[in-house]
Amino acid sequence: MLDVKGAGQKLRMGGAAASVRHYRARTIIADVPIEEVQSECLRSVSAHFYGMSQWFGISNVRESVGHNDQGRIASFTVRVEAQAEQSIALSGGRELALSAHWSTQGDRDRRTINAPVELTCRSKRPQSLWALRQSLLRVQDLVSFCFEGFIQAEGGLAIPDLRSKSPDELRLWDAWLMVTPAGVAPAERREFPLLTLQDLGGVPALRRWLVLCGKHLRAVRPMIEPYRQGKASPPLRILEVAAAMEYWVAAHRRSAKWTREKCCRKGSQGCGWVWPIVRHVGPSFEEWVGDSREWSHLFWGTYNKLKHEPEYVFDEGDLAVLAESASMLLSVALLCRVAGNKGPARLLFADTSHTWNLQRRVQLLLGH
Repeated sequence: MLDVKGAGQKLRMGGAAASVRHYRARTIIADVPIEEVQSECLRSVSAHFYGMSQWFGISNVRESVGHNDQGRIASFTVRVEAQAEQSIALSGGRELALSAHWSTQGDRDRRTINAPVELTCRSKRPQSLWALRQSLLRVQDLVSFCFEGFIQAEGGLAIPDLRSKSPDELRLWDAWLMVTPAGVAPAERREFPLLTLQDLGGVPALRRWLVLCGKHLRAVRPMIEPYRQGKASPPLRILEVAAAMEYWVAAHRRSAKWTREKCCRKGSQGCGWVWPIVRHVGPSFEEWVGDSREWSHLFWGTYNKLKHEPEYVFDEGDLAVLAESASMLLSVALLCRVAGNKGPARLLFADTSHTWNLQRRVQLLLGH
């Protein structure tokens, strides 16, 4: 047991009943040879995701159907084969690997095939559970955003720090990866994501995403926390997204020209720190929202009223639209950084197949 969260006990005095001590843990590794364990550290942690092969762009299952002379189905063949592993180096001597894990079980006439995508973080030098698991959690956060709901891992493997240096992987259960958090909705469908890994640049984009989370987690939190903590109320959502925008612009003020963009429209507060992000994302957001200056002034003005005017009376529905659209803008700006181009902006704002409902609500709010 790792990541132990509590312990208790029942004391029994006399009789045949024994005293019992209870432990609660968020991580369990099965069948560990205790006498071989050197430390609480691990050499690798893997998580298995089903229904994600298309998103990750990796699959080891091939199916074919045979027909007879009458055109009816006569045979069905499933072929499972190993795929070349793809890996990227991470900081701290770690490595993130993407592969297609597979296994079979059951009798010959009742065979079950398991072929999930396997995401692994490993290290030659044993490291803590948190150091290895954190990268898997951040990738899970990205996938959950793309499917607009929590994507739960279903099973996993781990290699403990053993004296024998055995490469055998042992079964892993981890609550952070494998249990949908309370108050968080699971992903409803898995065939129509906002973006795929290929849209972001393939496996190398995972490293850029992890670097972004490591350096600028304050900007990334509003994008990923709804899939860990649940969605905040619209007023709180506006406050946290606007604060993240302030941070994102301030973090690049000395190194990027786009942070110097100023709104020319008059106003006591102007467009605030949202305007440089609007301009940097590009014209696709202007087309999507209808009037980016008007939207920017409305969002930033609402943000300032929520902060500084106790008597401000707001419409919950209007705030929800502003919060969702601002969150989408910030998320797209971050994903453009991960992709290294404006592809995510074009896919989510120019092609409105995913965002047309939100677009309609925004334009109704602006009177377009």
